[in-house]
Amino acid sequence: MSGRRGVGLFIFLLTVSGSAAAQRGRTTPGTNTPSVIPEACSISGRVLYGNNFQSAENVSVQLEQRGVVRDRTYTMGMGRFEFRGLTKNYYTVVAEAEGFKTTRQEVDLSYFCQNRQTTIMLEPETVVVVENPAAPAVSTRDLKIPGKARKAFEKGVRELHERGNAEKGLKHFQKAIEIHADYDEAYVQLAVAHLQLKNPVAAQEALETAVSVYPENARAQVLLGMMYGGQGDWESAVTTLQRGVDADENNWLGHYELGKALVNQERHQEALPHAQRAHELNPQNSGVHLLLHDVTLQLKDLETALAEVKEYIELYPDADIVPRLRQHADILEQTIAALAQ
Repeated sequence: MSGRRGVGLFIFLLTVSGSAAAQRGRTTPGTNTPSVIPEACSISGRVLYGNNFQSAENVSVQLEQRGVVRDRTYTMGMGRFEFRGLTKNYYTVVAEAEGFKTTRQEVDLSYFCQNRQTTIMLEPETVVVVENPAAPAVSTRDLKIPGKARKAFEKGVRELHERGNAEKGLKHFQKAIEIHADYDEAYVQLAVAHLQLKNPVAAQEALETAVSVYPENARAQVLLGMMYGGQGDWESAVTTLQRGVDADENNWLGHYELGKALVNQERHQEALPHAQRAHELNPQNSGVHLLLHDVTLQLKDLETALAEVKEYIELYPDADIVPRLRQHADILEQTIAALAQ
């Protein structure tokens, strides 16, 4: 397995949930006209923590139809969820996690039957209010944000994350920036809104502005680095993601994405400490195990590669990729035994 394809192949196999069900036809008795069984609709997506863009795994996701609970599931690797076998209708996806606000996302499937993908951002349930403005917990930068700008920002967060209205959220973030041009966090949330509205160019511009305003904004650096990686610009991705983990050494997503970017440059030895740190910070994340497996396999550390495969299988026994991983584990075990002789 080549270094350039390794992680991508495993993650691709993990995330692809299979093709949509094909329409079938059957003949109605007494006629030659087939009655078509329509293709089922589905809703899939990811749940992320809005305060750090980390994947929200093992989070309850509920599907409602006109106020009635239709189904419930829990997020798996990378915060992913999916509801299949739906009919044309108007749905509400509700994500709940302890310590975070319940977030509702409206999904309209009433006109076209399709697979709708969405991203749900969870925001902390409570906001810490500091009574003493001079307290060291509040940075000088935060104190410079005008009250009107902060209120506009908070309105945007509610619209974007609680009500699932990216367009209204975007307008509030723009208002906050008009009042305070150096509001880096408003640029980050503006980028999230643009991404939900499928405006990647505007999202990238917002993130680039955020890091120019405040280079220590780890979330902005990591998200921007991920966008560079998505474009295949691995050099920019590595540089930007490195700034992100330098700003926040405990950002598991930054280490994970930096490890992936380095693997795509075939710099496996440099990727190893970031894969290990991501594993240390978030051992429940499926992608982390696949990344560490790929890196250690390339470095010929077969024992660690095998351990990561087994840990993945134990954590996600029902994942589509597991049968293939079991075969891969058998090959690794045979290879290790042969080398030991």
